[in-house]
Amino acid sequence: MSKKRMNDHAKNKGHLKAKEEKERVKRHRTSRNRMNHSQSNDVPTDTAELHGETSGSNCSHDPLTPNATVLAANPIVEPIPDSEDPTLIEPVDFSRFGWTDSSGKRVYFSAGDADADRDLLAESLARALRGGHTEQTFGEAEYLEDLDKQDPLFCPEGAEITAEELNINLFGPDSKSEWFPYPDKGAFLMDVLFSSPRLRFSRAQQKSVLSWAKELGAQVPSYNGFRQTQDALLTEVGNPTKRQQSGRGNVWYLNEISDSIKKDMSNPFTRSGMALYPDDAGNKLEEVWNGDKMLRDVPDHLLSPTIRHNSVIYYVNELVQCSDGSWFLPKRWLTRDGGKVMLASGFCVTERDDGSLIIQDETRELVEVSTFQSNILQILERTSGIYPSAAESHGFADEMPHPLREKAGSRMVYSIPLAIFIDDVSGNKSKQWNKHFSCYMSNGAVPRTKLENEFHVRFVATSPFASPLEIIQGVRASIEYVDSIIALVTVCGAKSFHVRDTFDVPVAAWDYEGKEEVLLRPYGLLFAGDNPMQAELCSCAGLNTNYFCRTCKAGGTRDWKQSNEGFAAVLKPGEMRDSAHTAEETFQQILTALEPNIATTLTEAVRSSGVKDALAQPIIDSLVKMGMDLRKANPEGSSHSPDEVQALLTEELKKHQLQGEGINMHKDTPTEILHTILLGVVKYYWGQTVWLLEKGKDFSLFQTRLNSVLADGLNIPKIQADYMCQYKGGLIGKHFKTLSQIMAFAVEGLVPPDVLEAWLILGRLTFLLWHTDIDDIESYTLFYSHEAYNAVFRACSIYSNRLTPSRDIAWSFAGIDRVKHIGTGGWWKDSRTQKWTCANPRVMRHILDHPEMAAMVGLPTKVIREPGIIIPYPDPAAGKETLERKISWSESMAGQSKSTRFPVGAADPYRTSKGLVICTGDKVFVGHTAIIRREGDVFLYNRRGKFSPLSFGTIREIVVPVTSPRTGPKNSDVKITVQLFAIEPTLHARLHIPVLVRTNELFVVLPEDVECGVNLQHDCYAGKCGPHNSVSILQEREATTITRARIRHTDDSQFILNTTALHNYRQIASAIPPSIPAHSFTVPDQCALRASAAAQIRDKIAGGGGDSDDPMSRISIPEEPLQEPDQAQPDVEMLADPDGEDASGELEPRPAQPSVAFLATVLEAPAFSHVGARGRKQHLK
Repeated sequence: MSKKRMNDHAKNKGHLKAKEEKERVKRHRTSRNRMNHSQSNDVPTDTAELHGETSGSNCSHDPLTPNATVLAANPIVEPIPDSEDPTLIEPVDFSRFGWTDSSGKRVYFSAGDADADRDLLAESLARALRGGHTEQTFGEAEYLEDLDKQDPLFCPEGAEITAEELNINLFGPDSKSEWFPYPDKGAFLMDVLFSSPRLRFSRAQQKSVLSWAKELGAQVPSYNGFRQTQDALLTEVGNPTKRQQSGRGNVWYLNEISDSIKKDMSNPFTRSGMALYPDDAGNKLEEVWNGDKMLRDVPDHLLSPTIRHNSVIYYVNELVQCSDGSWFLPKRWLTRDGGKVMLASGFCVTERDDGSLIIQDETRELVEVSTFQSNILQILERTSGIYPSAAESHGFADEMPHPLREKAGSRMVYSIPLAIFIDDVSGNKSKQWNKHFSCYMSNGAVPRTKLENEFHVRFVATSPFASPLEIIQGVRASIEYVDSIIALVTVCGAKSFHVRDTFDVPVAAWDYEGKEEVLLRPYGLLFAGDNPMQAELCSCAGLNTNYFCRTCKAGGTRDWKQSNEGFAAVLKPGEMRDSAHTAEETFQQILTALEPNIATTLTEAVRSSGVKDALAQPIIDSLVKMGMDLRKANPEGSSHSPDEVQALLTEELKKHQLQGEGINMHKDTPTEILHTILLGVVKYYWGQTVWLLEKGKDFSLFQTRLNSVLADGLNIPKIQADYMCQYKGGLIGKHFKTLSQIMAFAVEGLVPPDVLEAWLILGRLTFLLWHTDIDDIESYTLFYSHEAYNAVFRACSIYSNRLTPSRDIAWSFAGIDRVKHIGTGGWWKDSRTQKWTCANPRVMRHILDHPEMAAMVGLPTKVIREPGIIIPYPDPAAGKETLERKISWSESMAGQSKSTRFPVGAADPYRTSKGLVICTGDKVFVGHTAIIRREGDVFLYNRRGKFSPLSFGTIREIVVPVTSPRTGPKNSDVKITVQLFAIEPTLHARLHIPVLVRTNELFVVLPEDVECGVNLQHDCYAGKCGPHNSVSILQEREATTITRARIRHTDDSQFILNTTALHNYRQIASAIPPSIPAHSFTVPDQCALRASAAAQIRDKIAGGGGDSDDPMSRISIPEEPLQEPDQAQPDVEMLADPDGEDASGELEPRPAQPSVAFLATVLEAPAFSHVGARGRKQHLK
C-alpha cells in the first residue's frame, strides 16, 4: 500500500472513530437527562456535597445541563435498540482514586494523599494530554476550511443547550449564580485561564486541560459548553470586532475604540486616577495632561465640554452668570493643584445699560468655577427664553445651548485623549519573519504609572496585508464614526466621504466613580511608533531626500548640505512642517499626475520636498497610467485632446482634502527613544568603542572591568558582562540601557579622551530622556513603549487558523479584554433590562486574593514592600549557614559610635540583620551606599524633616532587639549604622562628576532616615587598580575550577558618584551640594569642528569613500535615489568590519559616523529642540 493511501486510510479511520465517539456521547447524555428527570426527587442527600465545592458553593449540577446528577450516585442506562434488553452500567467508584478527605467525602481539586497518588495523577494527566492531542488540530487543511466558516467561539460538536437557552440561564431573571455572570466557579476559572494574555492555549491544549480536570473530579464545563458560555458572555458584554475595508481593497478587522474607552470608564482599576481635563502644573511636567498640547493646542471643542458645580451642569460656549453678578463665556475647562481647583478659560462678558451683553473675545481670562451661579438654562428661564446678547454677539448666541445638551440630558460628557501606537511585528515566535502591522492604543487620561502596565494597553487592529496608513484610516473611522468606506485618510488628503461627527454620536458608558451613566468622545492625541513608521504616518519620503526630517524642513540640495554653511544648518532645526503644507504638496503631486510626461517631474517633486504619501502614491500611479492611455490613439485613430484628458482626469480625481482636527502629525509623533537613542546612538558608539578596544588589545581588560562594576543602587538586572562581550554584535535595548549608565567607568583610560567624553554625554542624554517627571521644564534641557505587548500579539497570532489572521487575532484580544473587564469589576449594560450591571463580588475577590489569577488577567502583581521591613539573615535555628550575630548594644557599631542620639539603656541583646526596605520601596543591604538625612550629633530627632541635610553613607550594620519579630519590628527598634562620606569640592579630573571620600565617622539613623540607595564606582584610574583577583565561575549553581579575572582595588577610600544612574536621579541631584559645579562638555570652536566634518565628507566623496586607518573619520553619506516609505528611516545601520568576522562569528557592528567630539557638539546643538519646546512639554513621557 502506498504511503498516501496509508495516510488516507488512517485519516478515514480517525474520522470514523471520532464520529462513533460523538454518537456514543450523544446517547450517553440523552440517557443521563432522562434518568435525571425521572429521579430528580430521589437524589441522595450527599449529592451536592459529593459533586460540589468545599468553599460553600451551592451549585451542585453541571451549569450547562440543568438538573444533572452525579454518576456515582445513580446508574446510567444507555439507549439501545428495542430488540435488546437494557444493560446497566456499574456506577463509578471514586474512592479507588483516593480523591477524598479524611471522612471519605470528595474534595474539590484534591488528589488525596500526595505521596500515594502522585503516580495516579501523573498517569491521569498523561492520559488526558494524549487524548487531547489525538484530535484534529489546526494543521489539517479540511479542518481549517471548516473552522473558517464559523465563529471560533462556537464548537459544532454535540451542543448541550442552545445559545438562546444559555443566554437566558446566564442573564435571565432567574439567574442566581454566585459567580455571575458565570454559571459556576469552574467556568469562571477556565475562562480566566484560557483568556490570559501571556498564557495562550491551543484548542487541543484546552480540551486536554478540561479532560484532566474532569478526570480529577472537578466541576468544569465541557469544551463545547465552555465555548458557548464564552460566546454568550462576549455578546452580553459587547463584541467590539468589526470588519474594515480600505479603498485599496484590503480587508482587516478592528476592535472598536469606543468599546475600549467604555470599559476604561466603567472599570475600577482604570477609572481611578483618570484626568478628564487638562491640568496646569506650571513648569512641572509629569503627565500628558500637563503638556502644552492639551493645555493650549487641542481645539476647544475636542476637550471635555461639561463640568458639574453645585449639582448644576455647565457647558463650554454657553453663557454663565457668576456669584458677583458678572457674566462669562467659558471655552475650555482646566484644573490646577492636581485637579483640586477647577478653572474656566474663556471670554469676559460686559453688560450695557440696556441689559444686552457683549462678548469680549480679544483676550482670554481664567475664572474659578466655584464662582459660577447660573447656567444657560437658568438664565433663559429668567429671561423667558430670550438671549440677552447684543447684535454684535449673536454669533456666540447661535451656539447656545450646546448641541450636546439635548442629547446628553442630565448626563455628563467627557472627552478621552488617545495615544495610538503602530508597529510592524512578526506573527511568529520563530526567527521566520511573518510581517504584520499592529496597532494598539492607550487611554491618555490614565496616569503614567498605570500606563506602564500592559493591563491598560488595548489592541486595536492588525493585518499582514493593509499598510500602516490604511490601519490608521480604520482607527480614525472608529474614532469619528465614519459610515462609509474611506479610500484615503492621512494628514494629507482623502476621498470624499460622509462623517457622522463624534460630537453627534457620543458613546454611553458607566462612570464607576460617579455611579452614573455618562457620554464619552475619543480623540487622537499622539501617534507613537518607531522612526520608519512615524515617517510613513507623516508622509515623509525618508533620509535620501533633500529635506529628510519628518518634523522640520532641515536640509537642502546635496551640494548645500556638503558645504560648510549647509552642514552647520542641517544640525539646527529648520522651519517646522505642518499638515496643511504636506496636504498641499501631496495634492500638487496628484495634480501633476494629470499632466503628460510627468514621471521625472514627480520624482523630482518628491526629492525636493521630502513628501511622499504611501496611500496617495497608488492613486498617483493610477492617474499617470490612465493619462497615458487617454493620450494614446484609440482604435478609430483619434485621441483625446489635452483639454479632454485634463477634464477626465480631474473628474476621476474628485478628492477633497481632509485633516484630523487637533492633529499635526509632524508634531504629534513623539520621538521613540528606544530605537533613536539606545538602538541608535548608543549602539553606534558601542560598536565604535569595541573596535577601538580590540585594536588597542584592551578588550579583555575592558571585559574584566565590566565584570567588576558595582550594580548597587542602579535597580537593573544583573550585568551580564561576559554575554555582552561575547555577543557584542547582537545586543538589545536592555543591554544598551545598562551600558549607558556604566560605560564611562569601564573605559576610562582605555580609549581616547573624546571617546570618554562622548560616553559621558550619552549617559547624560539617556538620563534626561528617561525622566518620568520634570520639576522645572525650563531647566530641563515619555515615551511609553507598547513594544512589550508584541509578545501577547505573537501568542495570539500563532493560534490563528492563518486563513483569517486579522479576524482571529482581533477575536482573541476581544476575549482577553472581556475577561479582564468582567474579572476586575467592570460594568456593562444588561441586554434585557437595559440597566448597568457587574459581576458578583466573589469573582473580583477571587482574582484579588490569588496573585496568580491577577497575573493571568494582566494586573500588576509586584509586591509593594512596606518601608521599615527588615530582611534577616537565615535563621540559625533552621540549621542554615548564616552571618547573623547576637550582640549587646556596647558591642555593636551603633554603641561604639560617637552618636548620642540613641542613649544606652538596659538594653536587651541585639541581632544583626542583612538589609531592610527603605521609604522608596527599594532594598538596601549591609555594604550598600545610601543617602541619609542627618542633623548632627545632638538630639534633634524631632526637628528632622524633608529639609534636613542629606549625606552619603555606607551601611555598616543593622541591628534589632532579639525580642522583635524577625521580619516586622517597629522602626524605632531598628538601628542602622552608616559610615559617612565627604564630598570633594571639585569634580573628577577626567569624568567631571562628584568624588566621595570615605571618612571614619559613624552615624546612627532610623529606617525613615534612609532616603534611597545610590551607585558608587571605585576610582580605579586614580588607584591604579588592575585585574589581580579571580573568582570561580558558577555553573549549574556550583562553583567550578574555571575562574574569571576581577579588578582588585588598591584602596577603599575614594569613589565616584554615578550621576548618570536612572534610578533615584531626583534624590541624587538633591544630595549634591550647590557649591559643587555642574559640568557641561563644550567644544572650544564648534564652527571649526563642523567645517572640518564637512571637509571630511567632501574629501571622502571626492576620493571614492576609501577606508582610513582612523575609524572616526568614516562618515557614511547616503545616495540620493528614492526609497519606499517602509524603508524610509532605518533605525540602525550596521556595516561589516573590513577586517572580517569577530570571534563570535557574527558581523562586527561598524558604525558610520563622524568623530566623537563632533557628536558632543551635536548633542549640545539646538537641533535637540526637536524633542524640546512643544515636544518636551508635551510628549517626552
